[in-house]
Amino acid sequence: MFNETSHLMFLRDYQTGTKRKMILPKERKSAGYQDIAPRIFDLSKKKSCSVQITLLNNFWVSQIDTHHGITLEHLQEFIRLWGKLSSITLNNSVQDTIHWKFTSQGEYSTSTAYMAQFAGHTTSIMPAAVWKVWAPPKCKFFAWLIIQNRVWTADRLLRRGWPNCNLCPLCKQVQETAAHLLFQCRFSQRVWVEVATWIGLNGDVVRSWRFEASVRDWWIKNVIERGNQRKAIASLFMLMSWEIWKERNARVFRNTAATMMMVVAKIKEEAHLWAMAGATHLSIVMPRE
Repeated sequence: MFNETSHLMFLRDYQTGTKRKMILPKERKSAGYQDIAPRIFDLSKKKSCSVQITLLNNFWVSQIDTHHGITLEHLQEFIRLWGKLSSITLNNSVQDTIHWKFTSQGEYSTSTAYMAQFAGHTTSIMPAAVWKVWAPPKCKFFAWLIIQNRVWTADRLLRRGWPNCNLCPLCKQVQETAAHLLFQCRFSQRVWVEVATWIGLNGDVVRSWRFEASVRDWWIKNVIERGNQRKAIASLFMLMSWEIWKERNARVFRNTAATMMMVVAKIKEEAHLWAMAGATHLSIVMPRE
């Protein structure tokens, strides 16, 4: 008997109709009886029999229980179902067949069954942007959070009525958001320009980042779409985002502030340590000093 999952994966071609038992006759290669006429289905006394028996002398009609009355909707469904079933002609010389929907030959394979489990799923950027890139676990976790806007910046704290710093701790001009903190703040942008110049990239592109709507959009555009440099830039983005976040926390919780060049120097120092620890893609784009 076919259940709802089977209905999604298989096409049934009834020829003799003697072997396939089902929840009343299914339309060939289409929707089921209970889908076409759900009210008639509810009134049916016998919901499981072969297609051949069901269609023989319109046996299915005799199984409709009308003792409790029928409505206009019942009649409309009955007429629609009658039209569907009257077009079916069984062929006793050919066996019933089942076709697998996910191969052109209609034959089942484990590989297509595995892939079918992911049909309709949304592809995540996290493996390419975070998890498959070299970085310390704490930096990967932070990147995963901030890409989803799940770090406790002032805007999110304010929405919950919790104490917050309100203005960005780095520039003291605009309300703090994740996007502003990482790449829109003038302090952060100066840090990005210095590091971009250090590794030989055009620092002018940093100024266009203020138009990016979210950290996710910014990360996709500048990391995922980098091609061969993706892993190197992803490591660098995680490193710099982490150091900017640490500087933010130092100002909020310890009331200490480093200069822009001090933050840049710390990023360069950490980049060398990351390269020595295994960030080979990052080491390729770094200048030899």
